Amino acid sequence: MECQINIMGTEWTVMFQDEPLEGGRTLGMTKADERKIFVTRSGVSDDLFNRTLMHELMHAHLFMSGLNELFDEKECEAICVMVENFVKVLQLQKGVIIQKKAKKKSKKKR
Repeated sequence: MECQINIMGTEWTVMFQDEPLEGGRTLGMTKADERKIFVTRSGVSDDLFNRTLMHELMHAHLFMSGLNELFDEKECEAICVMVENFVKVLQLQKGVIIQKKAKKKSKKKR
């Protein structure tokens, strides 16, 4: 399965793979010169799939913005991991905030 996504004004193809990539060594890969992102879908949890997809989308954004030219491959990888973890923290905080709001509403109804 595949889908099209617009990244900074350019169409990219996201391809969902049934098999692990590179002999099982990786779950995602970005081929910037082809404007393609590959992500393993089967055999991984939804959380791991979403994190992998977000990570590869970050690589694509770094490429499209030209920021990848400022960093070597390890630094680009570090940036993607950092953003991935930052988004995860925001999601967790959002869940806590939503839970707190729900508790306040239930107390007001009593």
